[in-house]
Amino acid sequence: MRLVLAALMLSAFFAGTATARPAQAAPAYDVAAYYFPGFHHDARNDSYLGADYTEWRNIKAAKPGYDGHFQPRVPEWGYLDESTVSAMEKKIDAAADNGVTTFIYDWYWYENKPFLEKPLNEGILKAKNKDRIKFYLMWANTDWVDIFPLGREGSGGTIFKGAVDRATFDNLANHVINDYFKQSNYYKIDGAPVFSIYELGTFINGLGGFDNAKAALDSFRTKAKAAGFPDVHFNCILWGNIPSTLGGVPGDKTPTQSKTVEGLGFASLATYTWAHYVGPVGDYIPWAEKGINAWSNYDKDFTTQYYPNVTIGWDTNPRRTKYDPNNITGNTPNRFAAQLWKARKYLESKPTRKKLMMINSWNEWPEGSYLEPDTVYHSEYLQAIGDVMLRGWSNVASAAAGAKASGSTEYRPRLPASAAIDGERTGKNWATGGTTGAGWADSTEWEFPDWLQVEFTGPKTLGRIEVYTLHPGWEGRPGVSVPKLMGISERSETTLGITDFEVQYWTGTEWKAIPGGTVKGNTNVKRVFKFPSLTTTKIRVYITGAMDGYSRVTEFEAWGRDATRGCTNPAYAEYDSTAGIDDGSCKTTGLRDAARRLLGGGTLLMDPEGLEWRGAPGTHVDLIDANGRMVFRGRAGSDGMLTIPRAGLARGLHWLMTGNGTQRLMAL
Repeated sequence: MRLVLAALMLSAFFAGTATARPAQAAPAYDVAAYYFPGFHHDARNDSYLGADYTEWRNIKAAKPGYDGHFQPRVPEWGYLDESTVSAMEKKIDAAADNGVTTFIYDWYWYENKPFLEKPLNEGILKAKNKDRIKFYLMWANTDWVDIFPLGREGSGGTIFKGAVDRATFDNLANHVINDYFKQSNYYKIDGAPVFSIYELGTFINGLGGFDNAKAALDSFRTKAKAAGFPDVHFNCILWGNIPSTLGGVPGDKTPTQSKTVEGLGFASLATYTWAHYVGPVGDYIPWAEKGINAWSNYDKDFTTQYYPNVTIGWDTNPRRTKYDPNNITGNTPNRFAAQLWKARKYLESKPTRKKLMMINSWNEWPEGSYLEPDTVYHSEYLQAIGDVMLRGWSNVASAAAGAKASGSTEYRPRLPASAAIDGERTGKNWATGGTTGAGWADSTEWEFPDWLQVEFTGPKTLGRIEVYTLHPGWEGRPGVSVPKLMGISERSETTLGITDFEVQYWTGTEWKAIPGGTVKGNTNVKRVFKFPSLTTTKIRVYITGAMDGYSRVTEFEAWGRDATRGCTNPAYAEYDSTAGIDDGSCKTTGLRDAARRLLGGGTLLMDPEGLEWRGAPGTHVDLIDANGRMVFRGRAGSDGMLTIPRAGLARGLHWLMTGNGTQRLMAL
């Protein structure tokens, strides 16, 4: 059946608008971020670590170990109490707006009772927007060791033991089934609630061996079935602590870790952080490569399916009184996005597997790995997830994507145009120049116009362009120490950059400014341009003024995807629920302007990834099927953009509703 988005017969449906807010449907990819609940007051923590202790104490006290060390990290939202509803609602909206679908809650059980549960019970479960996020528990059954911080007098001892006996485990299971599995937003796979175990070896040893551990898990499973669930999806965290020489593993003549996992009935495997199996030292890229290369080994070594992990970074110095050199440098949102693409492609290569991936983490501030905004990168790590996992965007203007750069002139050989599309935004090698880490400059002082052009490998549909000009603290400039260049933002000021310019795209016959692309009197290092999607084969920045006489661009980025199929008419599109996306033949009707009015001036675009809606920031968009069931609910981000995944559309689109429920775009 072909469904056409059109503004027809609207008044007949206005009166029937529902006021209830049904649960949000799952997008094409489930992105689950580990959540560490260490940022609220807990009475047991206070008894060991002092009154009103939270991990924020260590974050505030962190000191850099060398010039340029990214410490302390400062949260852009402030030092929130995560156990309050207001704080958790803020987190949930930021997560859902950017494609994070699930929190994996680091859940603790010590001395036969829960520990650090308050953010879950008082925050997530009481949040008015809790339907926007799923959650599941990862039982962090590790010993709770005093490392808060490590090195202070009296630190290093074990506060709580992670191992439990059978009676304790049964109490734990009862609590989980009755109080969490039954929550409407508990994450399930094929109807089975997911429950993850952090240290399998600790679990087995505490229960007294493999057979006893298996019996305990079987009992947990039986109780869950009695409560109405088809099963429990047990997930095992891999990090080298799985026993491999256990007796009693069915059919295991040569004991292996795979047989241990399989014999206990685990349905899937995951990892918490790359740091658990790759030494966290040095630059982010080789560390990431080793972490990702392990995925194929897991597929080979285990019969149980593995869900990939992408880790943001690693630096535990906030929990130490003396500097620890075992930390990762060079991690940026741009580099993180490249690893997300690898995880996405890995999942696409497993067509029968749930499209689930893990992120370390939502808020591991003490370990230097978090999505929450800080004062250096702001929300760029979250934006990276939205770009890759929601919108299917990458930097199509990069040399890695096959793009080619050229300039009106080039300050050769030191600052060629190609150095402005190498993925390094900072211009950190400007002093020495070369093809990487520097940027482009023209060779004609005080002569304008100048231009820097990037040609793509083919037509690309773009939604955002970023221009970086030279930071005044570039490495090697006489009299200037090595700056913290890693977090160049739209707030960073330049004294050496371009001032007057226009960002343009090629229409096929002429250069035309992108919407909002004309800039006068610029003083910022970074300029970001967001606009309704447009398709082109090349872009350029056309410069008519610059500080210090030369045009300098350290990086020129275009975020989007291949324009392979789909209707590019911004106000009209067709979707065929059986054949897929329309073949690109855009049809225009007299209803186009009416549709645009209904969307508050917003635009619609169909492409192979789904439906892209752009309009007023914060607008809620609902998709409802022919039976009146909600199949998607989302909210436009601060840039007014929302991507409705193709998977959501395929579930039976009936109409599109926007705004406060009194405006709808029908699909008939």
